[in-house]
Amino acid sequence: MKGQWSKLFVVTVVFLLLGGACAAPPPPMPTPAPPTATPVPPTPMPLDIVQKYQDAVARHDVDAAMALFTDDGTYTWGDYFTSSDKTLIRNWLEYAAALNMQTTVNACKLTDPTVTCDWRYVEECGRIGATGNFGVDANVVFTVKEGKISRIVVAPNPDPEYYKWTQAFLKWLEDTNPAEARSFTQALDTLKFGREFGERLSELCKEHAESLKATPTAPEVTPLDVVQKYQDAVGRHDVRVAGRRERAGPAAGRGLPAPPGVRPLSREGSRPPGGLDRRAAQGPS
Repeated sequence: MKGQWSKLFVVTVVFLLLGGACAAPPPPMPTPAPPTATPVPPTPMPLDIVQKYQDAVARHDVDAAMALFTDDGTYTWGDYFTSSDKTLIRNWLEYAAALNMQTTVNACKLTDPTVTCDWRYVEECGRIGATGNFGVDANVVFTVKEGKISRIVVAPNPDPEYYKWTQAFLKWLEDTNPAEARSFTQALDTLKFGREFGERLSELCKEHAESLKATPTAPEVTPLDVVQKYQDAVGRHDVRVAGRRERAGPAAGRGLPAPPGVRPLSREGSRPPGGLDRRAAQGPS
């Protein structure tokens, strides 16, 4: 009996050894999948960047407009200023937003890396004071690099009627509030504009418009009117009237000379929104 148990033990051990040797090998470890490459977004086209900027300005979203500039981006407005100072550029856009400036883009042409657009803007003072929404036409050149705006150059060209309104506004401001007129021209002379400045200018433009409603202006005297008046006086032998000097022009009889330092309208002239100019207090505007 003892021998049988020994044989049974040996058979069991052999069976276990053979079973272990014949067992299927463990499955191989799965090969990890290669990492998925992050797709690189395409660089936006220059025209798309310019459109984004125009949209941001139209809705007065200064943050969105500023985000489209490169770190060293510059902004030029005619011969008024050129700057890469982001605070100054932001203040300029805030100033335009406070005046509710609205632009109309007529055409844009791509000559990589620049985009040249013809556009027109009308702001609060122009809408209030110059009948017919007289504003400023301008040629704007954007330089776009790697999806950002590195330079904006604006060459403004105001309407003659818009310029006449700004002259009358400055004269009114000097007559009614000399201290504020000096403060405004000094602020523009030192580039100290911003949203608060634009809001105050908008209020003053409305006050000026109301004053014009309350004070009727004399009709414009044309050269033909002067000649006709002379002929009538001679016809009735009224030497006193015939010898009187008459002035022709929009300011005749109203005592509205151009404000000090204001030059005649030039096709190359450039003025900031609202018509005031940094040079109005000391030189050509």
